[in-house]
Amino acid sequence: MNYEEAMIYLEGTERFGSRLGLDRMRQLLFWLDSPEFGIPTMHIAGTNGKGSVSAYSAYMLASAGYRVGFFCSPYVYDFGERIRVIDGRDPEAVWAQDPHAGQISREAVAETLTRLRTIIEEQGLTGPSHPTHFEMLTLMAFMHFRARACDVLVLETGLGGRLDSTNIIPPPRVAVITAIGLDHTARLGNTYLEIAGEKAGILKRGTRALCLYDQTIAIPEAEEAAKVTELFAQRAAELGIDLVAHRHADVHVLKRDLTGQSFRIFEEGNRIFRTALLPAFEPDNAALAVKAVRALVPTIAQEALARGIERCYWPARLEKLSDRPVVLLDGGHNPQGAAALRESLNALFPDGRPEVHICSIMRDKDQQAMLDEALRGGKVKLLLLTAPQGVARAERPEILAELAAETAAKLLPATQRPEIAGVDSVAAAVERGLAFCLAHDAVLVGWGTFYQAGEFRKALLAEIAALEV
Repeated sequence: MNYEEAMIYLEGTERFGSRLGLDRMRQLLFWLDSPEFGIPTMHIAGTNGKGSVSAYSAYMLASAGYRVGFFCSPYVYDFGERIRVIDGRDPEAVWAQDPHAGQISREAVAETLTRLRTIIEEQGLTGPSHPTHFEMLTLMAFMHFRARACDVLVLETGLGGRLDSTNIIPPPRVAVITAIGLDHTARLGNTYLEIAGEKAGILKRGTRALCLYDQTIAIPEAEEAAKVTELFAQRAAELGIDLVAHRHADVHVLKRDLTGQSFRIFEEGNRIFRTALLPAFEPDNAALAVKAVRALVPTIAQEALARGIERCYWPARLEKLSDRPVVLLDGGHNPQGAAALRESLNALFPDGRPEVHICSIMRDKDQQAMLDEALRGGKVKLLLLTAPQGVARAERPEILAELAAETAAKLLPATQRPEIAGVDSVAAAVERGLAFCLAHDAVLVGWGTFYQAGEFRKALLAEIAALEV
């Protein structure tokens, strides 16, 4: 197959849905000669923040000279983001300037999928025995990373942990658990503790360390946060894994603005770290990643840690797309993510600058709670609800608009309620939102789902180009 044929074949596997379990992976990896073995691995699970922690870790390891296989999901702008080799052995360090450097090539996509398809058809795998779309991606990653002779792997789970396809790996050197929240409850459980139990499934006897996020940041109920922390501590003790706990109090933010954030980490002394990522929780994510990388490579130089954090690019995490007007794009897609977005916007604009929000939300999310968090404080002056093209899970704009109006009426006095409208397309919403921002010196914020990000960015760049003519 060529690239186009391979991508059509891969997209066709979406009809098999999402079926958690490891049997299909185990069988196919056997036929592929077990490419998941033999490479030291960091395995990262969590509800929120796992992508950022993964990216920081990969960039720090590359800055120390390692060739890093980096698997993440979902992609934001380009399919190749999912499977990337960040090559710290490259003397030109192209990856440090080009955020797309090392993405799996079209040729490699065609080659790996052709081999996979051949095995699947030879073995007669159909229906329930056929690998799911995410399993295909995971298999492609293992194949590509072995072909590129990676020194170390950084793997982000897709859903949960215990039965996620990435969990087919042998014991990772280091396991990382980020913020636990209430998301995917139909699949993972209805409580923090149930969801934590699924995430804890990545822990295996033989793993050196579990690096654990400070759950008091993520879980508002102190008792629940303590229970979740104890669950991970107990599971680690049972398996003989050292627990390395991150504490929010160990991070001191020195500066935060639209150029990024600077901060210190208690264990790293007076060293000042800088990140270009804007969300308020990013210094904590970076600090957790530092612990994880030090657990994996105890001798790593502090300079490599600092360079990796500063170089780290991670799209659609309150990503600044424009300065005039200020346009930010965020992938927050659950109540915890919406709350973090609100906290970050308040920190970046303490003067109460007016906001325009363009929001798409999936049908299976807690839409009420997400809108409640975003509207809190009355800074949103225009709220445009829309839906990305071709995404069946997306809620209809008119339903979201009705829910948003009800939420605003309950939450805010009449004088603080935003103008609310459902808009048929992301492009139309961007056009309307941008016009409002230019007229009222407001901030434009796109959020609600990663599925919206590509359309949002494309429409925004087209509108800005038209304004400059």
